[in-house]
Amino acid sequence: MRSVSVALAPLKSLDISQSKVVDNSQEFLQMKMLTYMYRFLDTNQNFDRECFQIQYWLLGHELSIVLLESIIALRDDKTRHENIVSEEDIDDGWDFGRYCREMVKLVPKNTRNRVVINSKNLLKQKLDDLVYKGGTVIEDNIQAFRKVLNLDDTEIELCLFLFLVNSFEPFSDFFQNHLRCNSYKGRRLLGDIL
Repeated sequence: MRSVSVALAPLKSLDISQSKVVDNSQEFLQMKMLTYMYRFLDTNQNFDRECFQIQYWLLGHELSIVLLESIIALRDDKTRHENIVSEEDIDDGWDFGRYCREMVKLVPKNTRNRVVINSKNLLKQKLDDLVYKGGTVIEDNIQAFRKVLNLDDTEIELCLFLFLVNSFEPFSDFFQNHLRCNSYKGRRLLGDIL
């Protein structure tokens, strides 16, 4: 049996320490997820627990509490002070989704569209607050992918959406498991989101 020895030279040219790598791929991906959720709200006004749960994850705790307070404010004057939820009652997205769903049920049907408007406004605010400068590694890879496979904008959006579904569990739980956007049945909704 032959013995093979391999000597590795030091890789000084590949120094990619945190201080030298400036990439805001996370902001780019978050921007895309917020955009897809915004588009979803344009097409669907069925607010179930899962819809609020993904919003909690996308918006963060503080903006989510603003959304919950705006829903409570839409309730009838008679019931506004009943069943009030405090911030301490909300430990995670599941709690948030459950409380929001309960509060939406108490909002008069003729004003429920305000919940969509408030949600979209908060998503837009979160988008505006993101610090994004472009030129991420992911965007470079997308452009290379586009060039190699000769893809158009919609095909690139589909690839990016599938990447997000496979990379972020809360995003996957909502768009893949709950809405079934990746199935034949969910193709129209997927087209609207993209």
